[in-house]
Amino acid sequence: MNESQANKTITYKNIGEIYDTKHKALDDLVGVVSGLTAEQLAYHPEQGGWSVTDVLEHLSIVEGGLIRLITSLTEKAAAATGPVTSSHSFEVSLEPHLERSRSEKYITRENYNPTGTLPAADAVKHLREIQDAMDALRPRLEPVDPTLVRFPHWIFGPLDLAQWLGFLGVHEERHLGQLRALIASPGFPRSRNV
Repeated sequence: MNESQANKTITYKNIGEIYDTKHKALDDLVGVVSGLTAEQLAYHPEQGGWSVTDVLEHLSIVEGGLIRLITSLTEKAAAATGPVTSSHSFEVSLEPHLERSRSEKYITRENYNPTGTLPAADAVKHLREIQDAMDALRPRLEPVDPTLVRFPHWIFGPLDLAQWLGFLGVHEERHLGQLRALIASPGFPRSRNV
């Protein structure tokens, strides 16, 4: 986790704040990887770890699953909320989970590991499509109470819909920090100014 994340408190008070964080995270991620050469995208650190392309594929896999989960939870929250005409206010925090992640290292589940078969450009395209799907879901999210429905995270336990939404941006930010560290590492190919 990078220093700005380490000192950042993540509490959301509405869907708009969650969306703003997610959009910024993807914009920053795309900005960091645009213009990298094929050699840079494929570089694996000597001590082991994922390449830039691997990280992008991982994000694509995880977020593809998350958008399906979020869509399902949105339908359940709509049923639980009932008919409403305005947005719900709420306060939801990811801080306990972030605090834990600052001191723990996680190894992703096997089905979320990169396969090495998805080119970086395709992974970025898929991440943008997922964000478009999330944007299309927003009108259905706005009138529901996202704290009414939960689904368990494999590490953090039950998260409500608002926390799952927030997790998308936080997860991207976490891997953005990983990418920045990889690009700044001594062995990273320097065929452009990074």
